[in-house]
Amino acid sequence: MTSKKKPFTYYAVVSLLMIIFVILGLGKYLVDEANDHLTETHLRMFPETVRTILDQHRDAKHWFLQPSDTALPESVARFFEGLLNIPGVFRIKVWNADGTILWSDHAELIGKNFAQNHHFQVASNGKIAYNNKGFQKFENQTEQDERIVVEVYLPVYDGNRIIGVMELYESDKALSLLMVRSVETIWMSLAVAGVALYLLMLVAFLLSQDVVAQFSQTRMRD
Repeated sequence: MTSKKKPFTYYAVVSLLMIIFVILGLGKYLVDEANDHLTETHLRMFPETVRTILDQHRDAKHWFLQPSDTALPESVARFFEGLLNIPGVFRIKVWNADGTILWSDHAELIGKNFAQNHHFQVASNGKIAYNNKGFQKFENQTEQDERIVVEVYLPVYDGNRIIGVMELYESDKALSLLMVRSVETIWMSLAVAGVALYLLMLVAFLLSQDVVAQFSQTRMRD
């Protein structure tokens, strides 16, 4: 390899690694931001819908304060049926304020405590939380055969007091398709931009080498 090719090869390799590193970092950030925006926009109707259904079954609020092994009253069962009628919702978990699961359609989870769950902690402090990044947590391991687009954690109020958290599992094909298309568009755009930038950097390097060589020759003649 000639001495002229060595700087170009070094520059080409270093530039390629830098561009790959930047694209991967920027891509992950943009994908997360895009999915969060799509999820937040999609979930705007959930809090009011759940609140309306709960107001129609006021007796259900008292059940949130009962021990985890308390039998499911008919009023609470009707409340769950109302939630499952929300388009896209196919699964529910009910947490008390201490992080213990009071009810789930997976009976083996009832009575177990997952107070360390970050999204539960956010919801138990009065904010709506969601998880659209998969479901690798222990309490969801029995449900990985389902395709879950998003888990929604909603605080349950009795007046101004938070008495529990409702966790709704939603599978929405339209939202899923939007997320897939968004991810594909972001990565494709970044890949095209990265290739274009890489080629421009190589051309600029070669041109700068020619300019330097011409300048050196001029200085030598002078």
